[in-house]
Amino acid sequence: MSAVSEAPASAEETLTVTYPNFCADVQQLMTGTQLRPVNVSHEDWDSFVVSKAKIRPLETEQFVLYDGQSHKQPIRISCKMKTSDHIINEYGAGAAQEGGRCSKINARIVDNVLSELTMKEIERQQITAERIVFDKDDIVVSGLRWTAPYAFVYLAQDGTVHIHSKRMQINWKNLLFALAPDRFRGALYCHLIAPEYARLLLLGDAVAPPQNRSTKD
Repeated sequence: MSAVSEAPASAEETLTVTYPNFCADVQQLMTGTQLRPVNVSHEDWDSFVVSKAKIRPLETEQFVLYDGQSHKQPIRISCKMKTSDHIINEYGAGAAQEGGRCSKINARIVDNVLSELTMKEIERQQITAERIVFDKDDIVVSGLRWTAPYAFVYLAQDGTVHIHSKRMQINWKNLLFALAPDRFRGALYCHLIAPEYARLLLLGDAVAPPQNRSTKD
């Protein structure tokens, strides 16, 4: 049975499970847009890698990385979205707000999961909120660097669990990319911790791998 669930009914309940429109919700949260994206969920990593988010109609791309053993447990969700300035350029002033950070979405995912823990789960909780560190976004402008493997979750020597964000962002108005094809401009990409994996870490049912700086891109 797939661990991907249907989207929660309320926007206030989003990002507590992995669901088909996860990245559409992240697009709205990251850019503050009221436009509802069409979300394309890719089952194949290669098809996701070559995909591009679209501006009209607004379209996001999603890929879920599963546990290497069971292939059922979501570990990481990768989202390809559009930048705030591209949305504003296409749909007008007020269509979006200043863009956010992937690390803030990771923090929101963990906060939402924490808020849903039952009393029994809280009693056996192994990782407290104080032991979780949300690393500052590593910002890249290369698709090869963004898709390269890296330690997105790791256990530091001081016992804290780090969630490491790698964001690809090429603003629509970035003059360095003014001559690039439109499909490469206005890109906003995030790798995010899957809520189910966050829950496993919090409860001690999964253990973050030890820090290895050579694996951090």
